[in-house]
Amino acid sequence: MNQLALFVFTILFFSQYLGVVKAWQDEKQVRPRRVKDQSQQEAKQPKERGDSIFQEASDTVAKDVSDSETQRFVTCNLQAAIWGEYDVKIEVDASKTSDGRSLMFLISNGKFSKVTIPYAVDREATAERSNRVVSIGSQKEAFKKGLPFYVAEVSFETPTLLHYTVVSNPEISINDAHARVWLFIVKVDDGQPYNVYSQYFDTQPLSSSAQPQNRTWKLGKPIELGSSTQPYFSIITFSNRPGYVNSCLVSNEVLLARPK
Repeated sequence: MNQLALFVFTILFFSQYLGVVKAWQDEKQVRPRRVKDQSQQEAKQPKERGDSIFQEASDTVAKDVSDSETQRFVTCNLQAAIWGEYDVKIEVDASKTSDGRSLMFLISNGKFSKVTIPYAVDREATAERSNRVVSIGSQKEAFKKGLPFYVAEVSFETPTLLHYTVVSNPEISINDAHARVWLFIVKVDDGQPYNVYSQYFDTQPLSSSAQPQNRTWKLGKPIELGSSTQPYFSIITFSNRPGYVNSCLVSNEVLLARPK
């Protein structure tokens, strides 16, 4: 009986031991796949999170803003803030809203919100962003976020000639875009700094292309660059409404080195 009991105990012990070893080997085989899947999910999260915020924002704007060009102005500024991961505040006058009340649309700390404001807006719509731009370090990151174009390089060849290289997102097609230089001018009033903006646009149209595009922009005269001016280069599209100047950012924004 003792020998039989010892034999049974030995079989049970080795069965459990082999079961543990097999389970550990199975776990060892499965675990790398789970880690890989997790990293793939994490890699998708930034774009999916941005897409989710923009979808919520664009649906709200479409419902609450009655004018199509004002809708475009608001959604373009919201999209740029999501791309650049900065805060923006957009005010829309009551004359352009569905319920006749002035509204404010915001991206703050990566979240979208809308509030009613008790005053008239100076213009049909205004946008105020934090002191940040859509600065993206690589073509891969830009296209992952959904930007239609990536400005790979830009520089002044002379004070009146700009050279730039643009790469197109293969998943997005745009037929009538334009280069822009946007000047951030810092001024001071009563000891408080504030920003003034000035823009220059290239009249040559730019379309999506399967190959990188090396282009030049001949300026009519040198851009005035004061000591407190920050010039940024980007690609934009214009409004489809004649006489309505409404630019929409469709690329990263690159700080221009001053011409020599």
